[in-house]
Amino acid sequence: MPSPSPPQRAEIVRRLAISLAELLRLESPDSIHAESDLRKDLGVDSLGLVDLVTVAEEDFSVRFSSSTDFSVIHTVGDVAGLIEEQLARTSAV
Repeated sequence: MPSPSPPQRAEIVRRLAISLAELLRLESPDSIHAESDLRKDLGVDSLGLVDLVTVAEEDFSVRFSSSTDFSVIHTVGDVAGLIEEQLARTSAV
C-alpha cells in the first residue's frame, strides 16, 4: 500500500491557521493566511513561535533541526515552507 502523499501548501497553511487560532485564543482561523505576518499581524512573540513550532512538529510529524534558523520566519507561509522541506526530506528517506 503506498504511503499517503504529503499535504499540499494550502492544507499546511489551513492547519497552521487552526493551530495559531488556538494558540492565540482567536475565535476563528479565517483571518489567518499564508501572507499573515506572525509578529505584526498576529502578535506572535518568540515564545509563541516556539509554541507554534512545537505544535507544527506534532501535527505534521516532523522534527526541525536545532540548526534551523527560525529568525527567517516572518509569515505563516514561511512556517509552511519549513514544514514542506521537512516532509520532503522525510519522504525521500
